[in-house]
Amino acid sequence: MTEEEVVEAVVEILKRELTELSEPEMNKCLRIWRDFSRRRKVGSARKPETWAAAVYYIFADISPGLYARISQREASERFGVSEGTVQAKQGEIRDLLRIGFMDERYTPERAIAQFLEGMSPEVRDCLKESLGFEAEPPTPDWLPPEEVDAELYEEFLAIRNGLFEFALEEFGDEVEEAREKFEELDPQRPTNAGFVDWFNLDRESSRGEVPVKLFAREIAGVLPDEALRWVQKWAETEDRMYSVVEVDPESGEMILGDPLTDEFYRVVDYHASKNLEEGKIIVTRLFPWPDAYHMSGDATILSGSLVPISMEFEVDGIEVDPSEVDLMTPLSILLTLFEKARLGEEDELSEIERLKRSLKEVARAVTRLAAGDDSGVRSLLKRYSLAIRMSLERFDLNIDPPERIGEFNEPLSNDIIKEWHDRAETLSDSLKETELGVANALSIFLAKAVALEGDREIRAEDLRQVSHQLVGREKLLKDIFKSIELSGAKSHG
Repeated sequence: MTEEEVVEAVVEILKRELTELSEPEMNKCLRIWRDFSRRRKVGSARKPETWAAAVYYIFADISPGLYARISQREASERFGVSEGTVQAKQGEIRDLLRIGFMDERYTPERAIAQFLEGMSPEVRDCLKESLGFEAEPPTPDWLPPEEVDAELYEEFLAIRNGLFEFALEEFGDEVEEAREKFEELDPQRPTNAGFVDWFNLDRESSRGEVPVKLFAREIAGVLPDEALRWVQKWAETEDRMYSVVEVDPESGEMILGDPLTDEFYRVVDYHASKNLEEGKIIVTRLFPWPDAYHMSGDATILSGSLVPISMEFEVDGIEVDPSEVDLMTPLSILLTLFEKARLGEEDELSEIERLKRSLKEVARAVTRLAAGDDSGVRSLLKRYSLAIRMSLERFDLNIDPPERIGEFNEPLSNDIIKEWHDRAETLSDSLKETELGVANALSIFLAKAVALEGDREIRAEDLRQVSHQLVGREKLLKDIFKSIELSGAKSHG
């Protein structure tokens, strides 16, 4: 293809693929490509889809709130190209056109207006000066349902916007440098909202503290003490993985569950509840507030597994697409939660650190498994062979997991995942914390074993039956937990 043909091909690909965009939005998207291709030679690329994917990724990233957030992997998969190439191409475009947080040249007016919703005129003036755009906030097209305390929700939005205004006014000149550092961190939520949260809640400012703590002191004499205490708790939040257990788009309410720490959260978010589906795994930050938890502004939707799409598995000599590695299987859940329990003896590790280590260990093993090497999985099964054998024998199950690895590693349906979360909530009412993780691991693993012994698919009733029996077998859970601790001592020895 000639260079002219490449330029035109990218335009045609974007028009053909991005049918969800309105005409004004498509024009903004195409302007990114036209401005870039006029200022730089794009060569005679064999796959113009690569440039199209890069343009699509940038457009989605600088248009918060219009559509579900996408990762570079999702952009590459949509256009059938390499993620690494998309990453390089979008970097070239951003650098040449100097596209940052949002950009009036390329961000649709509707996205800018939505972003500015509820902000004071002073802050909009500040944004015009620092970011180069201005827009009037839109009239809200929704009202909080009667079930939700509208006054509390409006108070939450006002204070969150107040935090953003404060941080921008005090540290606006630090945004550009902070953005570069944020991108170097390879965050799980690499979106604009993710950056804003990190800037306000995690990053130490030039005054030696994170902006939210300075903001809390600033408003200490204005807010009631109870509301101030909630704001102070925001400094303790972090981006985490959650599974979407229940969604009610009408009320804006959702139930989010931590897949591995067995905690559930009632969340209110009117926009997210219309875009998320039950069974999805997301990364977001939850803000505690008296009426419910609230999401921070967006969520990164992960592949159908517990592993963030951006996570890379470093396996020497093996190339496996991480999106093909599913950790929502009975095998992976069992091994991950057993690993997490084993790491519990290392007091210096936080809950999230134990979870990350466990996921990394199991992810490496199942990645090798996806490439045809089951040695890593067999090693982990051997490590916990005593615990696994004890549980199978007590439930009179004659199954040999090492001989049926493939079947135990089959992905779970969304209905079964939801049922597993429901059973986890029931178990949490009856068991101590040390036994709960073990019980949650065994509930899905033994339910799958029951199904395999019956030569059929796993059913919700299998989970209910196994979970009910586990509640009455606390001694078994204690013995299994002890055997896991012993396996940890052996691995250190």
